[in-house]
Amino acid sequence: MNYLHNNLSRLRKYHNMTQADAAERLGIARSRYAGWESGAAEPSINMLINLRDMYKVGFNVMLVMELTPLSDDELDRLMKP
Repeated sequence: MNYLHNNLSRLRKYHNMTQADAAERLGIARSRYAGWESGAAEPSINMLINLRDMYKVGFNVMLVMELTPLSDDELDRLMKP
């Protein structure tokens, strides 16, 4: 199962960013980023790399794990060193 859209929302909130903040850091429109969070669209491979770097998590965490129920402490342990 792909948890990307839910995980993007969780990771963004964990990093205390709005959708506008995240979109600005990625150099895209907020509506495009919002589409990823809603599941209406999927980011390109290049954008997945940018998201991975921005949120400091591995692809397996971003795509495969369900992050929504995790506490911030649990999420801290999954972050890249």
